[in-house]
Amino acid sequence: MSIFANNFLYAIASILDKILWAYMWLIIIRALISWVNPDPYNPIVRFLIKVTEPVLYFVRRKLSLTRYCGHTCGLSSYVHCYHG
Repeated sequence: MSIFANNFLYAIASILDKILWAYMWLIIIRALISWVNPDPYNPIVRFLIKVTEPVLYFVRRKLSLTRYCGHTCGLSSYVHCYHG
């Protein structure tokens, strides 16, 4: 491969890494906000839901809810962050 191709692939990988890193933080923020019962009409909350819901919906479909000590726990945000 030429130097141009190597630099181009490195640039694409670097940009993709930064995008996935930012997306991971959006999911973490959404998980944290969900613990405090946020206002669904807040523009920030609406943005977080709109951006993260497609991935979390896909993970929820693939991973059914898990029963833990008699309670149902949704694990979709954790799975994406640790395996994404």
